[in-house]
Amino acid sequence: MKKKAKKPTNKALIVRNIITFLAAVNLVLLFVFHYNVPGFSYLINRIEDHRDHIEGVEGTVEADSNVTLEYEEETYVYKGDGAFDPTDDVTVKDQEGNELDHANLTASVSGDASKEITYTYETEDGQYYGSETRPLQLDDYSGPVIVISGDAPTISDKNLAKIAKKCEDIYTATDGYGNDITDQVTVSAVPDAAYDGTFKIKFSVTNQFGDTAQSEVTTKTKFKEPHLKLTEEEIYLERGSGFDPMTYVLYAVDADGSDLTALVETDGEVDTQAVGDYTVEYDLTNDDGQSVKTKELTVHVVNDVEEAMAEAAAAAPQEETETTEAAEEKTEARTESEEETDSEEEADNEDETDSDEEAESDEEAESEDEE
Repeated sequence: MKKKAKKPTNKALIVRNIITFLAAVNLVLLFVFHYNVPGFSYLINRIEDHRDHIEGVEGTVEADSNVTLEYEEETYVYKGDGAFDPTDDVTVKDQEGNELDHANLTASVSGDASKEITYTYETEDGQYYGSETRPLQLDDYSGPVIVISGDAPTISDKNLAKIAKKCEDIYTATDGYGNDITDQVTVSAVPDAAYDGTFKIKFSVTNQFGDTAQSEVTTKTKFKEPHLKLTEEEIYLERGSGFDPMTYVLYAVDADGSDLTALVETDGEVDTQAVGDYTVEYDLTNDDGQSVKTKELTVHVVNDVEEAMAEAAAAAPQEETETTEAAEEKTEARTESEEETDSEEEADNEDETDSDEEAESDEEAESEDEE
């Protein structure tokens, strides 16, 4: 009588499956390394390139790059003494341990309560090697401050475009350590939300630690014509994104300060589905028939916004260094032009004052005649 074959046990099945799996993996690995299959071999090389550099190396932070940064201390501590340069204690090395050119290392600060420094190493020819971060500690730091110490000027048709210069004597700014950063303040003017004929002059400054201080003052206006201003003159949009031309209207106001945004007309189509350059024109005419000069917005529809902006910046012509004599001539010309404009504004203000006084005198005379 024949004996029945025994069925393999569960344990035997598991062992057999494991052996089969390992054999299959072994065949795949032999195939990959023998034929140098693209993709697999690249992945293996990348894993080898990005070995853990931090183990056993004090003050070194691992990064997804082929360079290593070594610090004197893990956290960069700044106390406000001397210039802020978070690269001064950093050594850059390649994978073989050779020191690299320190000039190609840049640093930027981000974060609010908890700040960190982001280091980026990039060669002069634009070859990128990656970046890494490091904690930043600011001792005895109070944050940037803007102080307004004077009266804001009245805004007119002629000084609206150069309001920053008109205000340069009424404010100062410090960086949080008492260092003056007044020359980094940006100044802008926008209508008050009530559109009651007043404008808000806004002051803003961002220090080297990424913190921003803002302040504003309200001032009167003396317009004789409407005004239209855009938020931008040139923008980059990713292909397929939405576009509303009115989004880029900062303000449209009449001579009395009333809102004319509803009267703004645009001309020009932008096809965000098609890569290309487009131009949108903005026009404004008030109820009295007064028009503003046409404003233009250039729209670049691109596949990658960051890449397109970087290429545009690289292609932009570099300004030639002016001779001292040429620079002085330009400065003198600007000064003369500004003095002429100031004189015209003073004359306009005097005329307005005289007109107001004459109107008051006429009213007084009429009252006396009635009595």
